[in-house]
This record gives sequence, structure tokens and C-alpha cells, in this order.
Amino acid sequence: MDIYWAVSVGMVKPLPQEVCDMGPLFRDVYTVEDPVIEKAAVPVLMKHRDFIYERHLELPIDLKT
Repeated sequence: MDIYWAVSVGMVKPLPQEVCDMGPLFRDVYTVEDPVIEKAAVPVLMKHRDFIYERHLELPIDLKT
């Protein structure tokens, strides 16, 4: 379940550019600016996402392959 969360939250708030290199257009499209969703994306959830990527998924993400 945690891996699904970590990956799916990328459609709300992408990982930082240094670990997920994506063009500015894609970053804009995948960054939600709705105030309700932004409020729900609390720092502890983003830290958990980062932990799951660091521990169980491959970083940096290479979208070009």
C-alpha cells in the first residue's frame, strides 16, 4: 500500500527535480494547486513518500529510458 501511495502522490506533488528529472510542462501538469489538496499534502506524508522511494524504489527516476 505504501508503494502505491508514494507513486500515486506524484500526480499531486512530484518528487524534487534532482531525483525526478522532468520538463517544466510536465512538472506544472503534475503539480496540483488546489488549496484543499495542498492542505492535505502535509509534510509528514511527503516525508513518508520520500522514505518509500529511498528504501524500496529506484532513485533517481530516469524518465528518458
